[in-house]
Amino acid sequence: MSLPRRASTRMPLRERFLAAVAGDASAPPVLAPDLSYWLQAHPLPGSADVSGTADFHRRLGVLPYYVYGSALSYLAFPDSPAHTVEEGDGRWATIWETPLGPLRKETTRLPASVTEAITAYPVQNPDDLRRLIAMYAGARVVPLPVDAYRERDRLLASYDGYALLAVPRSPVPALMVDWAGVMNGVVLLADAPELCREFFAVVARLCLQAVDILCAAAPPLIHVCDNLTSDVYTPYYAEHMAPHYRAVLERLHGAGSRVATHLDGTVRGLLPLLAETGFDVVEALTPQPVGDASAAEMRALAGPTTVLWGGLPGAMFAPPWTWEQFRAHVLEVLAAWRGTPFILGIADQLPPDGDIEFVRRTAALLESETGGRS
Repeated sequence: MSLPRRASTRMPLRERFLAAVAGDASAPPVLAPDLSYWLQAHPLPGSADVSGTADFHRRLGVLPYYVYGSALSYLAFPDSPAHTVEEGDGRWATIWETPLGPLRKETTRLPASVTEAITAYPVQNPDDLRRLIAMYAGARVVPLPVDAYRERDRLLASYDGYALLAVPRSPVPALMVDWAGVMNGVVLLADAPELCREFFAVVARLCLQAVDILCAAAPPLIHVCDNLTSDVYTPYYAEHMAPHYRAVLERLHGAGSRVATHLDGTVRGLLPLLAETGFDVVEALTPQPVGDASAAEMRALAGPTTVLWGGLPGAMFAPPWTWEQFRAHVLEVLAAWRGTPFILGIADQLPPDGDIEFVRRTAALLESETGGRS
C-alpha cells in the first residue's frame, strides 16, 4: 500500500481534526476511524507498535486517533489486588479479594469473532455490590508522568494523528459495563437504589480526581469513553448521569479542553440530552440502516453546533454491502452534515470481516468531494 501523495495546499489531517473538534464547520472534514478491532484479527507485519500502527493509518489516508495506551493516571486497588487464572477451553477467571469477601468474573475467548465475552459478572446481587463498594473505598488515583503523554502525542502528530486521552468510566456505565452487566445493573437500580447511589458516589469522587489530573495537562480534546446507548441509559440519565457529566464538563471546559463522549447503537434518547448537557463532540454515531436515526435526523437531534463524529456503520464495511452501496451512504452522510462541524468515522469499529479497502477508498472519496484544502 503506497503512501498518498500530498499537494502543498492540502490542509493536514490533524489540523483539520482539531478544527472540527473546535466547532469549525468550514474546515475540510477528516476520516478518523477505529481500526483497533480489525487489527486484532489482521496483525500488522513487522512492527505493531505506535509508529507502525500510525504509519498504517497514514498509508490509508486516515487520521490515527484510536491508538490506545495514553493515560495520565490509573485506578489502583492496593487492598484488593486481582489475580487471574486460566480454566481451560479459552475460559479465564479473575478474582478480587475484597474486605467483605471475593468477587469473581468469568471470561470466555471467542476465536471466531476475535474477541472475548464476560460470561459471569462479578456483581450479581446486593451483597456483591457491597463487596465492590468496600473495594473501591481503598482505591486511589495514581498520576502518571505527563511528559510520556506529550511525547506520544508528538509521535502521533508526526503521522498527522492525535493521542487519545480518556476520562475513567463514569459511575452508571462502570456498574453496567465493568461490574454487573446491563441485566444485573437494572435489577440493582430497581431493588437496591441506595446501595447503587453509594457506589456511584465513590466512583464519581475517584473519577473527578482523575479529571483534575487531565485538567493540569489541558489537551485540546478529552474523551469520555462510557460506551453509551440510548436503549440502556436514557431512563437513568437525568437523575444518575447528568449531574456527574456536568461536574466533569465544568472542570474540563474550565481548563480549556473540548470534550467528546461515545454514543453508538441507538441515539434518539440520549443525543439531544448529551448536547444539552454540554458535550462538544458526540462520537461513534451509528445511523440507519443499522442505527435508529438517519444522519440528517442526528443533526437535528444534536442541534447545529455539536460536533458529530461517526456516520459509517461498521457492519456496512462487510458483506452483503457492496462498495457502490457504501459509497452512496457516505455521500448521503456528507450531504446531511455539510455546513456543520463533523468528523467522519466508523461506528463504532471496523469488524474483522470488514473490507479495509473500503477505508482507503472512503478517505480518497472524502478528499475528492471536499478538496481537503485550506
